[in-house]
Amino acid sequence: MATKYVCSSDETHIFDEPTPDFWCSFCPIEKRSMLRMQEFEDPQPVVETVTETEPVQTPGPEPVPEPDPIPEPAPNPVKINRPLTFKTIGAESWSEQNIILDDLPQDNNLWLASSEKDWLDAQSDKRPVFCYPNNDQELAEELGYLFNWYAVKAIESLMKDQWVIPSVEQVQGLQKHFPKLKSAFFKADVAQAKDTHVQHRLPMSTFADATTNRCFWTADQALYFTAFAFQVPLDTDGFEIRKIDKNAGYFLRVIKRS
Repeated sequence: MATKYVCSSDETHIFDEPTPDFWCSFCPIEKRSMLRMQEFEDPQPVVETVTETEPVQTPGPEPVPEPDPIPEPAPNPVKINRPLTFKTIGAESWSEQNIILDDLPQDNNLWLASSEKDWLDAQSDKRPVFCYPNNDQELAEELGYLFNWYAVKAIESLMKDQWVIPSVEQVQGLQKHFPKLKSAFFKADVAQAKDTHVQHRLPMSTFADATTNRCFWTADQALYFTAFAFQVPLDTDGFEIRKIDKNAGYFLRVIKRS
């Protein structure tokens, strides 16, 4: 018997060895499934019966010239589909928009959690996932995606030459200047402009009301299961930095690397 690894969604996707993350690499990124082990019977060897015959002399075919080698394609540069704009607040240049997937290279290794089960399944192996606020992709493209903290760290590694994920110290610097520049910080918040109901994602995959506030991740870990995030009310001057379960789904602002 031979052990192989089969996609849970499509049994035609078979691997001799598991992928590094144990997820099917043949499936589209939004529908990828875990691999499972399956035993296959070893194929029986085919025994050919050879009958000796007199060789027949036939003229050989004309030699076919070897085709010219196909040149290797040039590596694709990192392509950013939506240029971010930045606003100087204190000592830092903060992005005026929340991050969406189009701000990242296509090969970003982030996973769409399209259901509650997808979001919960990502917790056990600390998978970097994102989802749409209100489960509304059209709203997400305008307002920003919700990421868990593991996705934030993946983005930090991916875009380290261009952006900085804000630290708690940098958020404290933002906090000092925020009362005067709050309207500029939320200028691109289309949900606030349209008075649209918005929801963040809780660690247990349900949604929590965010109509009157917005929550954003920092790059800093608190304890093993928690990281620091900051919550900004839309209608008051409050500004709170707090420890949050890493499996929550929050927005992300970035700082332009100087």
